[in-house]
Amino acid sequence: MFEKCRPYLIETYQAKVWAFTITKGPAATIYEVEANYDTCNILQQSANALYDWVAPNLPEDLTFIKNNIAWFSCTSHEEVPFLYVQSTIGI
Repeated sequence: MFEKCRPYLIETYQAKVWAFTITKGPAATIYEVEANYDTCNILQQSANALYDWVAPNLPEDLTFIKNNIAWFSCTSHEEVPFLYVQSTIGI
């Protein structure tokens, strides 16, 4: 999966805190990948279910970010998804 995403890799870095996750152990490697039609297909072909995203076979804590907001994240090994919804309708 990592090799298939290499052409779409934006950035790789180490962090102990990201999206909805804080690691108590050593820093994790974060792979920031462009979201597009090709990467969507790679994701669909790499796992059968959302909670299949568990290391070492697949990256954990799959997160989607738009406009610097993590609108979806999943801690797969704990089977905990997060969906951030923001209303743009004023009262």
